[in-house]
Amino acid sequence: MNVIQLSQPTPVVADDIERAIAIVFEQFIVETQGSARTYENKLSALAAMRRTYVAKGLAKGHHFRERAVVMGEVHRERFDFSVANGKAVQLVQAWSFQNPDQDALAESVKAWAWTVKDVREHGGRVIVPDSERYIGVPSNVRIDALYFPPVEGNPREVFEEALSAFKEVGVTPIPVSDIEKIGDAALMLLEAADEGPRQKRL
Repeated sequence: MNVIQLSQPTPVVADDIERAIAIVFEQFIVETQGSARTYENKLSALAAMRRTYVAKGLAKGHHFRERAVVMGEVHRERFDFSVANGKAVQLVQAWSFQNPDQDALAESVKAWAWTVKDVREHGGRVIVPDSERYIGVPSNVRIDALYFPPVEGNPREVFEEALSAFKEVGVTPIPVSDIEKIGDAALMLLEAADEGPRQKRL
């Protein structure tokens, strides 16, 4: 209906521009009945991953953490999820290739892939917030890229480039429709290390 309501300026704190836009959209944009969201954003993928872990019996702060800083020998990046049992057994990063800012998305994928390449070559560590502890990240750790694919008719160049980059650095791309595979892998990896989902903390 093209109705605009003005509000007081409000600061928005977020880790990246996509999160900031998603927060603003969800808080301030009112969708009328019958209208549809223009694209699936990353926050939807994050919420789905969180629900999947919890449904599998994993506890946040015990078996998985969110927005963990992963450091390689040279590069560092925030990963959306890390699953650990004394060492990292799974890292997950969510992407929406429906994001209209394809240039920014491409740059984010490249920067993230450099950190993954660093970890693959040298191993790394997860910084535990509010402590002086680190969790080791082996070079062969499982890394999943959870993603919303481009909608039909939209550009696919960045998506195809990302899939190529994921393959090059040993990342498993998983569409949100197959998110259970990531949760099942987390359980398998924890159980393989004799650390069931209700035992030790990270």
